[in-house]
Amino acid sequence: MPADRVAAQAFSSFNHATLVDVDEGAVVEEPIEIVVTGPGEGATAYGHLQVRVGELAEAVVVIDQRGSGTYADNVEFVIGDSARLTVVSIADWADDAVNVSTHHAALGKDAGDDEKIKRGKGVIYWQISRTGTLDSTIGKTMGKKRYKSSTTTRNLRTIDKVLR
Repeated sequence: MPADRVAAQAFSSFNHATLVDVDEGAVVEEPIEIVVTGPGEGATAYGHLQVRVGELAEAVVVIDQRGSGTYADNVEFVIGDSARLTVVSIADWADDAVNVSTHHAALGKDAGDDEKIKRGKGVIYWQISRTGTLDSTIGKTMGKKRYKSSTTTRNLRTIDKVLR
């Protein structure tokens, strides 16, 4: 259900939806990549993405947003009982782009939230327990060769020390 006017406009105006469905019990080894491209400079478009993860399934979804224009969308995550989903959001929009995205999540029993991720302008804020970094899904994903040239992760304590 849309939560505000922009979300309602996006919900009633999108031309097609993208559905990612991970079967019950499936363990998807490689990240599922979804590329969202803006409509172009001076244009406006709307979208809808739904990611469903079945009971006991595990997956990593990388949402790679890029391009120009104005783009508003709704993103839904439907997570089954005891399922695990890690979402990596890359916001590599052009300087003229305007993006408004509303996210909705329905979590099944024991779906959990071990990792917390929030998108910022050109950055992803990621929170996880001190000892879980290297073994976490996002840690393993962002450590892969394909992301090394464009990604760096820094512990807040390290940043604090550098800035002193």
